[in-house]
Amino acid sequence: MVQDAKVVKKSYSAPSFQVLDPAVAKVRLEADGATQDVSARKMLSVINKQLDGHPSVAPSASLNSVPQ
Repeated sequence: MVQDAKVVKKSYSAPSFQVLDPAVAKVRLEADGATQDVSARKMLSVINKQLDGHPSVAPSASLNSVPQ
């Protein structure tokens, strides 16, 4: 007789993230030396526009896919 093996399920843990103020995000990106990365430069450009008081800037799809 063959016994069914029970699969132990792992409990779900939601992904963690931090919400940063644009000024804090700018400082962190500049401190990490991320200015060599194309995606980081795009994020810095968007952040600078927001900090300069320009109307809201719609994020592009490429900015949304950048890992943290």
